[in-house]
Amino acid sequence: MSFDQHIVQVVNASLVDEFEMEPEALKPEARLVTDLGMDSLDLMDMVLLLQNAFGVELREEKRIREVRTLADLYTLIGVIKQEMNA
Repeated sequence: MSFDQHIVQVVNASLVDEFEMEPEALKPEARLVTDLGMDSLDLMDMVLLLQNAFGVELREEKRIREVRTLADLYTLIGVIKQEMNA
């Protein structure tokens, strides 16, 4: 599976900076809650952080509820950015 490398870099850097995660833990298959230990408050903070980083609206996006892994997150941000540019 191929992801936009800019999205991957920004998401991963944000998680390392804001949540003090280890870069080697940030693999596409990593589950946000189970593998990375994020709780509901962390997830809300992450959504707000990424909205600002990418200029996209994630909080009102119903598809955000389906995000379980980093791969899901990378894909959703890419899809929303494409939709914005269409």
